[in-house]
Amino acid sequence: MKHHDDTSKPLPMDVGTFSKALFRLECAVQEVISSEWDETRRRVAYEMSTALCEASKVAGWKETAGILQALTSLLALPLEEIQSVRETVRDKLLELVEMLTRLVRSESA
Repeated sequence: MKHHDDTSKPLPMDVGTFSKALFRLECAVQEVISSEWDETRRRVAYEMSTALCEASKVAGWKETAGILQALTSLLALPLEEIQSVRETVRDKLLELVEMLTRLVRSESA
């Protein structure tokens, strides 16, 4: 996340704020999984992921934005499209959230 290309632009959020938002996204992803892909919960997680992805792009946090883009893409899929591969999608969602968490922790340390 420290690869902010344009230092003249203010960052949309600092690492601490981003960490809090990421924790909320992680909880939202867990709710999607535990509710077996409830549409309302999926949509909330998708919107959160989209917003964090856009903020990361504006901030110049390329690696973070890339991971969030992958997460957002998976959250965009409705239940009907993932029915046969739900376990694989679940595992990938959890893997991406863990990658984000590790990345933010390493940047804030």
